[in-house]
Amino acid sequence: MNEKIKNYLGIALILGTLSVAYVGVNFATSYQPYPGHTFSVSGEGEVVAIPDVGRFSFSVLTEGGTDLEKLQKENTDKSNTVIAFLKGKNIDEKDIKSDSYNIYPKYSDCKPYGCPQEQITGYEVEHFISVTVRNLDDFGTLLTGVVEKGTNTVSTVTFEVDNLDKVKDEARIAAIADAKTRAEVIAKAGGFRIGQLVSLYTSSPEPYYGYDGDRGYSELAKDAGYVSPQLEPGSQKVTVTVDISYEIK
Repeated sequence: MNEKIKNYLGIALILGTLSVAYVGVNFATSYQPYPGHTFSVSGEGEVVAIPDVGRFSFSVLTEGGTDLEKLQKENTDKSNTVIAFLKGKNIDEKDIKSDSYNIYPKYSDCKPYGCPQEQITGYEVEHFISVTVRNLDDFGTLLTGVVEKGTNTVSTVTFEVDNLDKVKDEARIAAIADAKTRAEVIAKAGGFRIGQLVSLYTSSPEPYYGYDGDRGYSELAKDAGYVSPQLEPGSQKVTVTVDISYEIK
């Protein structure tokens, strides 16, 4: 190896060593060690949320013989009539969703001896649709209206807070304030000062808003002569808990 190559290798080794040393010094000056003396407190925040959105599901069921194309057209016409009613009540398209569309065959019943071979005697066509209602004053009228327009069953009636994240944020702020108050009481009693915040963890269970009877609403409505029900959305308590660690000074 000639002298020039040796010189280049020596320079490269020196530069590499300096780079590693610089990174080490820079890390050492920027690294903040975890405080040795800390204490932890818990806090809880609660906000009462009033539901401002309602949701319900309904189905349009058509039964008949083996002419499946005819049954599908009848079901589509009924479904479109119900959807047109909803749109006429200022329900946006984005708030009307087809959840499923099912076709069920019906077979011959040859009890008690059974059939040599089962045969299809007809079909059922069922279209499931869900609706989001943003004006709760119209909720009962919409339930009654979809039944009058041809819906067979109405179910899964729920009430929710549309912007739940905002409510949770309010509960988080209250929980942190509660934890800070508790920390100040502990510090005063313990004769020390509160240092910087070291860690913070939050948790909040998902609230549930619900109303669901034992029978579909369409059956109830028919029994009551299509009287619009008075459904109450109620309220829901949104709770957030926090665990905070502070440095002891």
